[in-house]
Amino acid sequence: MDSIIIRFLDKARTCQTFDELSAVLESCLKDFGFPLWAYSTEYEKSAHEVEPLLKLNFPDKWVEYYIKNNCEQVDPVVTRGKDIYHPFTWDDVLTAQDLSKRELEYQDQAWSHGMRTGLAVPILGAHGAFSMLSFTGDQKPKEMKEHLNANGSELLALAFAYHSMAKDLLKGEALNQRRKVLSVREREVVSWTVYGKTAWEIGEILNISERTVVFHLESAKRKLSVNNKYHLVMKAVSMGCVDL
Repeated sequence: MDSIIIRFLDKARTCQTFDELSAVLESCLKDFGFPLWAYSTEYEKSAHEVEPLLKLNFPDKWVEYYIKNNCEQVDPVVTRGKDIYHPFTWDDVLTAQDLSKRELEYQDQAWSHGMRTGLAVPILGAHGAFSMLSFTGDQKPKEMKEHLNANGSELLALAFAYHSMAKDLLKGEALNQRRKVLSVREREVVSWTVYGKTAWEIGEILNISERTVVFHLESAKRKLSVNNKYHLVMKAVSMGCVDL
């Protein structure tokens, strides 16, 4: 079988969206014996806003239970995984001797939903940022451990490659969404306003009337909920609505 990381990179290089990239990952993991997977991270929705993201294809009933009961707060794979700096099996933490009562209850629920064993790759970023790629199949705990010992370095490389590309695509998609707040013409007039051009000068540059420039500036103010030109410039730049 070809290297999973090579196959992933070969297919992923043409991906234009996060969903396309995730579909490539899912295909590669399935061929590698892991049809179920989950990825958790945080991404910059805007210059001043970070939003959590969870992408997964675990069974619907388990996902519903997990989210409804805020299991990320008690799931040992997540909570204890933050202190582990290498790939590990779920059993490494789910069978620990010092599990709390809530962790044991979580373990029982996970097992009753068929989520018995898997592999997890913690991804530690700057300033305490934490992400994780986790996957599972129908392997028994011993087989999962053997899989990790034989392919741990490759799975680690795969997780970091996916994470790095996912962050770039998510950032780009968020930027595109922010830019769509303003129309093309609104972005043009605001961009020239950033450089100190007056409405008359912008009209001359864009070959439109001064009145039309003012109309687009006022429209941009309403969309960004600001009252004056200076606040408009600051907010448009900070949100990534215009290019400098």
